[in-house]
Amino acid sequence: MKRLITLTLLSLSIALLTVSCRQLFTTSVGSSLARDHISIPSSTSVGDLVDIAQSDNAADPALAKELLDVLAGKDAASILALSTEDKAALLNLAPSAAVDMNTITALAKDAQNGDSDALVTQAFDSFDPTVDLTAIETLLSDTTTLETAPVDSLILASAVVLAEVASDLGAGGSDTIMDIMANPSSLATSGLDAAQQTRVQNIIDAVAVLDTREDTDTVSIGDFKLIDFLRGTQP
Repeated sequence: MKRLITLTLLSLSIALLTVSCRQLFTTSVGSSLARDHISIPSSTSVGDLVDIAQSDNAADPALAKELLDVLAGKDAASILALSTEDKAALLNLAPSAAVDMNTITALAKDAQNGDSDALVTQAFDSFDPTVDLTAIETLLSDTTTLETAPVDSLILASAVVLAEVASDLGAGGSDTIMDIMANPSSLATSGLDAAQQTRVQNIIDAVAVLDTREDTDTVSIGDFKLIDFLRGTQP
C-alpha cells in the first residue's frame, strides 16, 4: 500500500511538472500567478509563449511585459515562421504592455472636438517606454506580416515603437517624432542617433506597406483613425 501511495504521488508530481504554459496561465491558478507577476522561464518555447499571448490573461500589462521580455531572447526566424493569427497575438502584446487603452479611447473620443496632433502627443506621452519591443520590431520589419496581420494590431504596435523612441529623446520627443513621420525625408537630419533612426525608418517603411492596404483608413476609435498615430504632424 505504501508503495502504491508513493507511485501515485510521484505520478502526480510529474504531471504537475509537465503542465503546459497555456494550461497554467488559462486556468484560475494561472490567473492568480499572473496577478502575482511570476516570471516566465526564458526556456519557454515560442509556441507556449504564443498560447499565453492568446489567453485572456495577456491583457494584463505585467504579464504582457514578461512575455515580450522572454520573446526578445527568441530567434527571429521562429517568430517570423508563426501563422498570421499567432503574429497578431504577439503584436497585441505591445499595446497591452505599454498602453492604457481607456486613456486612448477617451482621447480618441475628443478627437472630433480637438486638435488631432495634441491627441497623438498626449497618447505617446502616456505610453510606458520600458517595454522590450525586440520581437515586435522583428514582426514590423517583415513585409508578409505587414501585408497580412490585422491593421489595428500593426498600427498600435508601431505607435508603441514610435512612443518609445520619443521617450528616449526626452522633452519634446513626441513632437519631433511626429514631424519626422509627416516628412520622412527629414529623418537623416533630425538629430536622432543611428539606432533611433533605424527604428523610426522601420516604422516609416511599415506605413508605406500599410498605405497599400484597403482597410487601413477604415480602422478607427470613434472619429479618430488609428493610422493617424503614424501620419505625423497634420497640416
